Amino acid sequence: MSGMRIAGIESGPMDFDAIVVGGGPAGSTAAHLMAHAGKRVLVLEKDVFPRFHIGESLLPFAMSIFERLGVAETLASTSQRKLGAFFSEEGTPDSRKVVFADGLEPGHGLAFQVKRAEFDQMLLEAARQAGADVRIGWRVEALMKDHDAVIGVSACDPEGKRVDLSARVVVDATGRDALGSRAGGGIVPEAALRRGALYAHFRNVPRAPEETEGDIRMVVFGTGWWWFIPFSDGTWSVGVVSSETPPGSSLEERFDAMIAGTETVKSRLAASERICPVRSASDYSYSVRTIVADGYVAVGDAAGFLDPIFSSGVFLALATGENAADEIIRALEKPGYVSARAMRRYERFARRGFARFRKFVIGFYDPAFRNIFYQRPPLRALYTSVTSILAGGVFRPSAPLRFWSGIFLYFTGRESRKRQRELAAGAPS
Repeated sequence: MSGMRIAGIESGPMDFDAIVVGGGPAGSTAAHLMAHAGKRVLVLEKDVFPRFHIGESLLPFAMSIFERLGVAETLASTSQRKLGAFFSEEGTPDSRKVVFADGLEPGHGLAFQVKRAEFDQMLLEAARQAGADVRIGWRVEALMKDHDAVIGVSACDPEGKRVDLSARVVVDATGRDALGSRAGGGIVPEAALRRGALYAHFRNVPRAPEETEGDIRMVVFGTGWWWFIPFSDGTWSVGVVSSETPPGSSLEERFDAMIAGTETVKSRLAASERICPVRSASDYSYSVRTIVADGYVAVGDAAGFLDPIFSSGVFLALATGENAADEIIRALEKPGYVSARAMRRYERFARRGFARFRKFVIGFYDPAFRNIFYQRPPLRALYTSVTSILAGGVFRPSAPLRFWSGIFLYFTGRESRKRQRELAAGAPS
């Protein structure tokens, strides 16, 4: 762009301090906090809100973020309270009820189940009220660069007119589209978590007697797991994540076949009514090679995505959006673009949080892990530490939480190796 110089040379005026690409939870959170701090923030969102989205179960460690954004009271008055989760193993009596209030780190006993159409619109509107310039129906086509530094975006407005917009930093909150990574081959699929999902909303779904009102229910079976998420209006989100799905000419046929193949799910949905089309998602878990670069920061799913067995998606989006915004605000105190070096602390924050969750997500698919998870361990701290991890205590865990959750992973790893040796010894020569 004319008058724009980067890489240590004095630069001319830019259109915005920050351009946030994407108006989901990560983008809205980052935009809200930066705008509240007095920065010139533009949000470009390609979809028209409200719009359907998956990822409807929140975690207790997100509550402090909602309070900071000023939406906690609205959330509490409109959403289904969630006090825990219930896991069960299909075809066996194995199960575990998780009560968030039992966590090792106190004060994180409450979360919510939300319909994302309303939830995302609430967060985006809060960002607008905080001072962000929110533009709907704008599609970002590419990142603009000067040498290796990102200096803005090239976008199309709702009428299709192409517009170049400059900023001192671009926040990539494009979700699983991962604008800054997919185009350059920067997506790294998670080989241990290659699965897809089918899901829909239902009415007339009964609550199981072992569940507390508001619990999310996970039913684990041979190739994956089901979720049941209750909403405050009496409807439910029901979906399956699996490494294998049966053939079918439509998503509905494949989904119905999956229901028929899991007795717990089949009986629970026998009198229910599906109230929306079946949707799907694939390429379900990945990391990205670049989270920060000169003039560029990725947040939320654009910074990586994990299998949602522990409902981590929205929480990871909110937490990375919040932390990235705080670091960007500090970096904007200096002239010029926001450098990668200025965002290294955010990068460490994001990668460590993703890594801690990843250990438990991958571990859960190991029968040895689940065998220990379903038991009440002899040391209460083992149970309560895992409860705090599942509540979202992955970014700044206390020393006791790091220690006891590490001990839990040690025991599950030992059990897994023992089972592998037993299987190898019993294998035919």
